[in-house]
Amino acid sequence: MSMLVAEGLEKHFRIDHGGWQKSSVLVRAVSEVSFAVERGEVMTIVGESGCGKSTVARMLVGLVEPTRGTIAVDGVELRPERTARDRRLIQLVAQNPWSAFNRRRTLGHSLAQPLLVNKVETDRRQRRARIEEMVERVGLSAAHLASRPSDVSGGELARAALARALLLSPKVLVLDEPTASLDASVKATVIDLLRELRADLDLSIVLITHEIDVARMIADRAAVMYLGRLVESGAAELVLRRPSHPYTRMLLDSVPDPDPDHRELAAAKGEVPSSAAAPHGCAYHPRCHLASDECGQERPELLQHAGVEVACHRILDVGMPLLMPGSLPEDRPEPAVAPDPPADCARDTPTVDLPHPQADVTDRLEVR
Repeated sequence: MSMLVAEGLEKHFRIDHGGWQKSSVLVRAVSEVSFAVERGEVMTIVGESGCGKSTVARMLVGLVEPTRGTIAVDGVELRPERTARDRRLIQLVAQNPWSAFNRRRTLGHSLAQPLLVNKVETDRRQRRARIEEMVERVGLSAAHLASRPSDVSGGELARAALARALLLSPKVLVLDEPTASLDASVKATVIDLLRELRADLDLSIVLITHEIDVARMIADRAAVMYLGRLVESGAAELVLRRPSHPYTRMLLDSVPDPDPDHRELAAAKGEVPSSAAAPHGCAYHPRCHLASDECGQERPELLQHAGVEVACHRILDVGMPLLMPGSLPEDRPEPAVAPDPPADCARDTPTVDLPHPQADVTDRLEVR
């Protein structure tokens, strides 16, 4: 049995424009999102800002009520009005730790609140002992409990937020951009801490992030969202290193690469449309360099392809997935993705022609 199951999640917001006409527009922030997370597994949801991933996180922990869909943890379906038991099953680490703490209160006071509200530890001494044990587990000391948020660093505050979420012994932990405000060195230590906690506590983790490098470091499975919908989902090794959707390829190409020979393969056109006026058909087609007429007419469904689920009309036509440059470890041999080039072809940049049955031209795709 999966530890976390989200089935058919949707969230619609109605925004009033005001004025004498009192007009409003319906924003479909999340549409038909389904996934499952196994015990001890880390699943990451990646995408650009505004794609709906943080709304999914808030629905999972009960801060936002789904318009449609169900959420279950360890076989228990969570009701819209969360009980104390429901809240203990799944906890959130908010995106901005500075706004998650009362700046006028000490960290010890803030960490005690979940235990008091949920009536987990009523004895003061036992409550204090439990808090001290947890802060030490995340790499802080008992002395930090007397500090206010302004007295500690961003990394220390992130650890305190993690400790507060773990005090209720949740089975699922939802992390919303946990490393967004941290520098590279602190980011790495937080990721190492999450790995350690997952192993020690057998935690299931949902990681919401736009940082592909962070997702690659810890995720077992990955889901990619665009304008409120999943466009690709599967094993992180495949999704984040051998993408099958043009949008995922664009996200990976946007990651800074120190290799000067790395060429941009899938640049996107234009800006992300508004969820209030999502394009017909595939929502990504106005920005996609591979879009055809079919892409603008019919929305693709998630289908199995090469070990992942992908929503794309062109996936078979263009021969994806392609191996991303520099995506495999040096000690792992690269799979053969194309035959040896002819003798008169430049050896440093071999190409392979993949004909499109409905086009008069050939897409030429660089391969390694």
